[in-house]
Amino acid sequence: AYIDLANKVSQWPIPKQASGHLEFFIEQLLAN
Repeated sequence: AYIDLANKVSQWPIPKQASGHLEFFIEQLLAN
């Protein structure tokens, strides 16, 4: 489920900085 979410998010037209924060957030979810 998280991978599908990450794939969808990676396709969004998000600024690079915001995308980086979102990736960090998802990584923290996966780490826990």
